[in-house]
Amino acid sequence: MHYASYSITREKGRFVGFDPNEPEAFKIFSRDLRRLKAGIDALWLPCVVGNSRQLADESAPRWRREWARNPVGEVDLDAENARGAC
Repeated sequence: MHYASYSITREKGRFVGFDPNEPEAFKIFSRDLRRLKAGIDALWLPCVVGNSRQLADESAPRWRREWARNPVGEVDLDAENARGAC
């Protein structure tokens, strides 16, 4: 399955989103497909908003703002949701 240029697979009961051109560079996980798609949308937000960084920062969920400051190789959206960052 594909969504917003990300490939989505199911592994160990979780949905996994990744860029098919660089599958090991970054992965985003969730047991809930809707949450995963919302997370992918949040990753695209700066591209949609364009040069208005302030608007992108205000619109993005907390996990996305934190990830932008310190990009890591994967994001577990279920864990982020549990800590109230989704």
